Amino acid sequence: MKAWMLPIVCACGASQPHVSNQSQQHEGHVSIAASIDPALPRKGTLFTYWMTKDELAIVMSPSLDLTPLARLLDRLELVGDVDLSNGPATYPMPHAGPNIIYSAVLDTQHDGIGSLLGAARTHVGDLTGDSKPGSGDIALDQVLGHKPAAEEPCAGSTRELVTVDAPEVAGAMGNDTHRRLCVVLPADYASSTKRYPVVYEFPGWGGDDAHYITSLKHDTIFTAAAPEAILVLVDTSTKSGSSYLVDSPRTGAWDAYVAKRVIPTIDQRFRTIATRDGRATAGLSTGGGGSLMWGLRHPELIGVVTTSSPDGPDITEWLFGPPMPVWTPAMLKIEAATGGAGFFASYGNDWSPDDSPRGWALPIDLATGKLVSEVVAKWRALGSPSVWLDDPARAAQIKAAFDGRLCLVVGKKDEFGLYPALQKFADKLTKVGIRYDMQLAEGGHIDPNVMTLAYRCAAQHLAAH
Repeated sequence: MKAWMLPIVCACGASQPHVSNQSQQHEGHVSIAASIDPALPRKGTLFTYWMTKDELAIVMSPSLDLTPLARLLDRLELVGDVDLSNGPATYPMPHAGPNIIYSAVLDTQHDGIGSLLGAARTHVGDLTGDSKPGSGDIALDQVLGHKPAAEEPCAGSTRELVTVDAPEVAGAMGNDTHRRLCVVLPADYASSTKRYPVVYEFPGWGGDDAHYITSLKHDTIFTAAAPEAILVLVDTSTKSGSSYLVDSPRTGAWDAYVAKRVIPTIDQRFRTIATRDGRATAGLSTGGGGSLMWGLRHPELIGVVTTSSPDGPDITEWLFGPPMPVWTPAMLKIEAATGGAGFFASYGNDWSPDDSPRGWALPIDLATGKLVSEVVAKWRALGSPSVWLDDPARAAQIKAAFDGRLCLVVGKKDEFGLYPALQKFADKLTKVGIRYDMQLAEGGHIDPNVMTLAYRCAAQHLAAH
């Protein structure tokens, strides 16, 4: 099956297609295809999911419709640790029929959910494969793993790659400290002496600056939407997937990195308007969440905050309900079993680090399904801008700094429930008297118009000051 090469954080289920419900007694079998290099590991954590033939057709097409991914995350099933060198492993088939295709992933490299989504940091060696329609037999015949770009994507007359050494982002997990900043310059930059406002963009889950140029073309979209501004694409990828731009002993001092290293570096290297009125934040999905949270925390540095299809601004309501979404415990079980990168691993390493072998505390007791209140409280305090508005003093500070200078953008057909989640945040802003500019694209999560609207909004507010 086509690897998911879209680094996005959203993991909300969608409405389900009609399928035939079958007894849990139905089982399929997973084996290693003869074509797989015998030197590759056969031991790992096995998990499965299923899709319909129609959903698979969407996955294999150039469509921007992420509905199959949203549904897939509801259907994850942890099989457990297996050794396929001893023969096939069995797995449960909760649904069956001639329209159903099962897939399996053998995570041999402790890549976690990254091995499913094909995230930028997935190590070579995880295996995957698909059944034939209506069959439960899966031969793992594809090797997953990140392949570096053949050419440097941040190159050309209007792009400049800036690299910085940032020991502060290593953290206990040992993130790469050699970081990338891809700077997209206005067309007239080289021929002028003007100073320009800057938009700092943070990528989606597991992504980096290179992906947002090669796959999503954000540099091209930005140049058309905001021709009189500089775009800085900030690589925020970590070993757990992405940083949510806080200072954490596990993932490193990312808040300090952006404030004390990224912004000063850009101001020193380029002709910027080096004041808060000349700076905006932006981002899509995980990057939208990071843009909103980090920007609101730094009114001394940022004058305009833009967010596009962000993780639910009330993160615990979005993740845990009530009612709790199906995908929450399904994904947590797999992430707890595999280790490595994951949506919840990224949250936990940032918001609830601890001294356990995993390195972060789970928000749910997997044995009982009950929320762990003290962990949820930490996630709510650090990852929910909506909750910040409940504090009158903090709401007043946000109003003083960003009243009328907040850009909220989302697609009407967002596949992960982020339109209603962002609307709730907008309603809360209205309740506390903070003005904002909310704009809707007609499409889904990665509709290019989402970023077009966001960039235009940022440029308009920057130009007004």
